[in-house]
Amino acid sequence: MNQLQENEFEKFTRFDDAMPLAPGREKPDVINPDNPHWNSFTALAMWVFSLFLMGVIVYVSIIVYAFFGGISMSEIGEMARVNDVNLIVVNIAAMLPVHLATILVTWLLVSRFGKQPFFETMGWDFGSIKYSFYSYLLIYSGVAVALLVVGNLIALPFGKPENELERILQSSRAALYITAFLATFTAPLVEEVIYRGIMFPAFQRSFGTIPAVGFVTFLFTLIHVPQYYPSVGVILVICVLSLTLTIIRAVTKNLLPSFVVHTVFNGIQAVLLVASPYISSLEATESGFFHF
Repeated sequence: MNQLQENEFEKFTRFDDAMPLAPGREKPDVINPDNPHWNSFTALAMWVFSLFLMGVIVYVSIIVYAFFGGISMSEIGEMARVNDVNLIVVNIAAMLPVHLATILVTWLLVSRFGKQPFFETMGWDFGSIKYSFYSYLLIYSGVAVALLVVGNLIALPFGKPENELERILQSSRAALYITAFLATFTAPLVEEVIYRGIMFPAFQRSFGTIPAVGFVTFLFTLIHVPQYYPSVGVILVICVLSLTLTIIRAVTKNLLPSFVVHTVFNGIQAVLLVASPYISSLEATESGFFHF
């Protein structure tokens, strides 16, 4: 790897090294992403709190929408029952502040309120074997593409029963665009930090690698079931995705590789969804596997 490539690689993977230490901030001599300062109980509590945070912010967003729209809560209930387009957009748009708030809370935990470098603690690196940045990007993008191909093969025998995510995507172009944005630019970061950045290393230390991989895979799949039920094939694909991402995290001992795979996996589908009205052959892509 030449000097220019090395510098470019370092800029992408070493955010914390480029940031000055805040007053009172101490950088530990050795930071090991597999040996975090939080325990399994704290990791599980963070997962539960992230779900609680999502519920609160979405509910508050609906109340604000109802207040400024002069809509009663009983009318909101009826709008939800008939899948009102505007209410769907409000629900989806509320996920952006949910993701931002979740990242803030996880930053407070991981960085000890700014006293420890966040990205380094998470394992924001590609691992001990140093290739060029573009080589890593090509390798992990290839993994994402392979997952998409395998996912379609897994889902094929189960058909395409309509699920909640499909109803959201088909409700309006606004809902589709917002979903595509979230699935590409915020959801992968939030989910990787929660599941494989915070939960996995804590569970691995407490219970071992294999149980930790299984537990994280199960929780990640479980939280996405409401989006995809009754599409059993798609739920199986999400399970395979989670298992693959968690194994990548376990093997590389870093979070960045699974984040790249996750982002490319969602991003490819987002591009296809946005382009589908303009390319007739892509009409079938509206039953994607991405999530937010």
